[in-house]
Amino acid sequence: VATFVESFEVKINGELAGTTATVVDYALVQIESGISGWVTYYTLDGSDPDDEGFEYEVPFELTSGAVIKTIAYPYPSFDDELVGPTVDLTVLKSQTLTVVVPTGVAYGAAAVTLVGSASSGLPVTYEVTDGPGEVKSGNFEGTGSGVVTLKAQQVGDGAYASVEKTFLVLVN
Repeated sequence: VATFVESFEVKINGELAGTTATVVDYALVQIESGISGWVTYYTLDGSDPDDEGFEYEVPFELTSGAVIKTIAYPYPSFDDELVGPTVDLTVLKSQTLTVVVPTGVAYGAAAVTLVGSASSGLPVTYEVTDGPGEVKSGNFEGTGSGVVTLKAQQVGDGAYASVEKTFLVLVN
C-alpha cells in the first residue's frame, strides 16, 4: 500500500524543496522520511526508487541537474512503503563578468563603446541606473556632467545563472 505524508521532505542547500528547485554550482541534498526506523531509497534519473536503488544514509552533493525521487520502507520487513516527494533539480553554472570601465568620457563628445564579456560567452547588456547618461546599442553617452552608475548584466540561460556588475563612469 503506497502512502504519502507531509513530513517526507527533500531539502536542497538547507531549504525545503518544492517539486522544482534551481541552484547555482552545487546542491547539498538532504532527505527525511519523517518515520524513525524506516530506510529511505532514492533515484536521480526520475525512475521509481525501490530497495535496489540508492540507500539514503547521509546528505550528498550534486553538481548537475537530477530528478530526485524518494521512497521509504520499514526495516527489515519491507511490507509497506511511504512514497516521498519528487524534485526536479536544476544546477546552473555560475559565471563572471569582466567590464572595461570607460575613462575620459566628456559631455557632448561621441558615445563610447562599452566593452565587457561573460565567462559563459553569452552576450552582456548594459543600462544606466543613475546619473546623466544613456546606453544605446552597447554605446554609452554622457548627457550631462557627473557620476553615472551603469549596470552590466548577463541574464543567463538554461545552463548558466544570471550575473550583474555595477560600475561608475565620470562624465566631465
